[in-house]
Parts: sequence; structure tokens; C-alpha cells
Amino acid sequence: MTPFERIKKAALWVLGVLIILGFFGGWITVAGTINELHGLAEAQHWPVRRGVITQSYARRVVGFQNRKFWDVEIAGVYLETRQGSKQKFSVSRIGYGFEFSVNSQKRAERFAARFPVGTELDVYYRPDLPSYAILVRDNSSRATWIAFGVGLFLGLLPILLYIYGRLTGYQPSENLRN
Repeated sequence: MTPFERIKKAALWVLGVLIILGFFGGWITVAGTINELHGLAEAQHWPVRRGVITQSYARRVVGFQNRKFWDVEIAGVYLETRQGSKQKFSVSRIGYGFEFSVNSQKRAERFAARFPVGTELDVYYRPDLPSYAILVRDNSSRATWIAFGVGLFLGLLPILLYIYGRLTGYQPSENLRN
């Protein structure tokens, strides 16, 4: 086998591995975007109450398998009282959609600075669980739809390549099979 054939074989092997990784990553992305789009659609029907922010900061979180990541911690109280006491809310996410995902310390700090302590604002909450809230619900889902499209393309790429190979009658050469 010549050096060129070995390089070609290695490059095709790497390409195959990348396609397989893209397949799994694509379907994980599709599942995540469907969850985000569902949450965004559901939040459009949530009621709104005025609230004031009492805590707002970026924090480092230890998650699954001791993986560390950054998150935003925002909490507050609703201004109007119900049942004689002020009701608290917490924001585990600012809004639905990938534009509100926190993936770095800088981004977490930017989100926390966007909602400083003492800010009075509209708070959108789940009707069955008023303590669970988001702060933005009228955002664009464009970035999430783009991620969905990319994930779907990567998830379907191996299937499309297989179909293309069957339709064109492509057969890998004997050199690549060994």
C-alpha cells in the first residue's frame, strides 16, 4: 500500500467517525431544541405578575459527574400579595431558547447584570407552580430553529449518504475495506 493510499484510508476513517459522532450529536441537538421550542410555546400562555428582583448573580455549579458549569441565580418576590404574604419566585432560566443558555462565566455575569437587584419587572410564571418563573417570553426562536435544522441535517446525513450510495450503485473499493 502506497503512502497516499494509507493517508486516504486514514482520512476516510476519520471522516466516518466524524459522521457517526455528528449523527449522535445531531439527534441530541434535535431533542434539546424540541424541548426548548415546547417550553417557549408553553410559556406564551403563562400569566404575568409584577415582581422585584432580590438576588441576581452568576454562580459556578457542579453538575452530573462533577462537571462544573456556570449558571445565573435570580430570585425575587411578587409585588402583590396573595393569601396575606409576599410570594417568592426563582428563575432557573431567563427564558426559553438557545439564546438564553449560559455556557460561560462571562455570559452568566452578563445575564446577571441585565437583571440587577431592585429591578421591578414582569415575571411570567407557571400557573400550577407560581414560584417557577421566567423573565423573558417574547423572544425570537430563530437561533433554536437554526440549531434544530443543523441537528436534523447531521442526524440524517448518514442515512442520506447510504441512500445516495444505493441509488448510484457506489461500492467501496477493496483497498478501503481492508
